Amino acid sequence: MNVSLLAASTSPAERWVYAGMLAANLVLVSVLVGRLGSSLAKKYVMSLTGLALCGFLVIHLIGNAMMLFGAETYNAYADSLHKDEAALKVGEFALLFLFVAHIWLGLVTAGNNRAARGRRYDEEHVKRQDRTAGEFLAPDYWMLVSGLVIGAFLILHLWDFTIEGRPDIGYSDKTPFEKAKAILAVPWTKIAYVVGSVFLGWHLGHGVASSFQSLGIGNARRNRAIRWGGVAFAWLVALGFGIFPLISAYL
Repeated sequence: MNVSLLAASTSPAERWVYAGMLAANLVLVSVLVGRLGSSLAKKYVMSLTGLALCGFLVIHLIGNAMMLFGAETYNAYADSLHKDEAALKVGEFALLFLFVAHIWLGLVTAGNNRAARGRRYDEEHVKRQDRTAGEFLAPDYWMLVSGLVIGAFLILHLWDFTIEGRPDIGYSDKTPFEKAKAILAVPWTKIAYVVGSVFLGWHLGHGVASSFQSLGIGNARRNRAIRWGGVAFAWLVALGFGIFPLISAYL
């Protein structure tokens, strides 16, 4: 057994490092959003960060898939991520920036859209009354709600695996494989991770195609392929993440 994988619990000093990274990113994103004058520019950057995060999801999902090949393979993968701690921290900082920027711009865009609807209340009131039940379930109608649920899920995931703040999980004496199994064995955690994965698929189902549209990619012939390709990608990712809490006990 690789000794470096044991006693891997996050120290108080490392938690302060993560707190500092978050604070620095909040400042950076605040400055960025302040310099993005138009709503179009904000949507453009939000689309770029969203697509970049889609790339991260694919990489993360591939990493999770290492569990399917057994403890030794997964532990070796996890250990390789920590061989260069400086590079890892730079990557984590950049990833955190993408998340903070995307969430912040999403909230700003939602606020702008709400304000615009307020200025056209009578017209929008009629439109809302005319919506069918299917339209109320459409991902574009609930992007803010699904985004907030994903944000809560992200906080839980970071608390479980990065901060290692769960008192019911004995982190220090477990390998990464054992840690993942212990976390996903808790019933309420299993449910939370499945629900989070479903909302992720729901969010991406509209978000991927919308990002391409905001970036001006596509035309009348490509839009249909982009839309359905985005939906397929969304639910493949959701299935990929959602299945691990369900099968972890059998790995």
